[in-house]
Amino acid sequence: MNSAVKRNPAVDASSSTRRFGFRKAVSIAGLAACAMVAPVMSASGAAGFPSDPVQVNDVHVDFGKGHTEITTNKYVPQAAGTVDWTQQFSGGTLTTYAQLTGYVYYDDKYQGGCASIRFTLYDPAGNRVQTKYSPAVCRSGSGAPKELFVNLKVGGANGYRARTVTRVSYDNGVTWTEGDGLGTDYKDVYLGNG
Repeated sequence: MNSAVKRNPAVDASSSTRRFGFRKAVSIAGLAACAMVAPVMSASGAAGFPSDPVQVNDVHVDFGKGHTEITTNKYVPQAAGTVDWTQQFSGGTLTTYAQLTGYVYYDDKYQGGCASIRFTLYDPAGNRVQTKYSPAVCRSGSGAPKELFVNLKVGGANGYRARTVTRVSYDNGVTWTEGDGLGTDYKDVYLGNG
């Protein structure tokens, strides 16, 4: 009995608390992080997230749904389009997809031109992961607004933020200008913010 090593209960308790308390804290923090995003798993192993609304009201190009004239030569979408997020784990890689659906509108009553959307997925560091452009909707001369349904999907590893940017062309799509520079020409949405 005297040959047994004596242990100090205070030291054992504090090191045990540190060791197991740290694991418990990490476990709780990990669960909290997962709960913030709240994906919904499908049978294929893809995780889906709540949709994000996207509505852009630029000078001559808009994005959303239900275009209505509110004043002379000023139109606005009455509702937002959407970005739907999914994630797929395959071959050891987690891929994030963002899918944009809605309508792009060319709405200059007095001048012909074209409208398009640039849809880009970025990683958390701000690097472009993938970019796609919608087909153009064009009108020659003056007249009523033109619209085109848009369905664009971008994806890649570390996808985190999706940006929808309006584009306008006055030379039948030869050169494009993105937005009006006033901050109303794009909309950012983030994975899990639905």
